[in-house]
Amino acid sequence: MTNSSNAPGWLTPRNDDPAYDAELDKLIAGWITGVSGLSSQAVIPMRNEGQEPPKVENWCEYAAVFIGRDPNAVCTAQEEELVTLKRGETVSCRLWFWGPLGQRYAARFLDGVLVAQNQDELRALGFAFGGHGALIGVAKQINNQWVKRYDVTLRLYRTVAREYGVMSLTQAPVTFFTGE
Repeated sequence: MTNSSNAPGWLTPRNDDPAYDAELDKLIAGWITGVSGLSSQAVIPMRNEGQEPPKVENWCEYAAVFIGRDPNAVCTAQEEELVTLKRGETVSCRLWFWGPLGQRYAARFLDGVLVAQNQDELRALGFAFGGHGALIGVAKQINNQWVKRYDVTLRLYRTVAREYGVMSLTQAPVTFFTGE
C-alpha cells in the first residue's frame, strides 16, 4: 500500500478521522448534558439488551441512529502533494428521556437547542442544529414496573474533511508534431 499518488496503490487519509463511534457519543453526551441540565451520569449511550439503566431518577439515553452522507463530495485545497476531500453529513440522533420528569427534561432540552449561545457551543463542536421531530410519550416496563419515556429525533449537520496524498500536476512533457 502506498499513501501518495506518485506510486500505484491504495490511498488512505493522512489526517485524523472525524469523530465517530465513542468519540461521537462523547460529543453528543456533552451537548445533551449542557443543554438539558441533566448530570453527566444521567446521560448515557443507548444500552444493550439487559444492560442496567443508571441509578438516577431521571435520565437520557441517546444514539446516533443514522448518518446520511452527501453523495457530492468535493475535492478542494489542492496543494503540491495533498488534496482535501470534503463531504456534508447529517447525523440523526435519537434521544430517550426517562423518569417521572422525563417530559420536563425533554421539553427543556428542545427549547434549549434553539438558544443562540447553545447553538454557538454546538458549532464549536463542529455541528449545526438541523431541527427535531415531535416529542413522543411511551410507557415501558422495566423490572416489573412501568416507566414513562419521551422520545425525540434531532438532526445535526457537519462537514467532514479527509486529506489524501494526491500529487498535483506541475509539469508534463509535451511534444508538438507539426506534420513536417
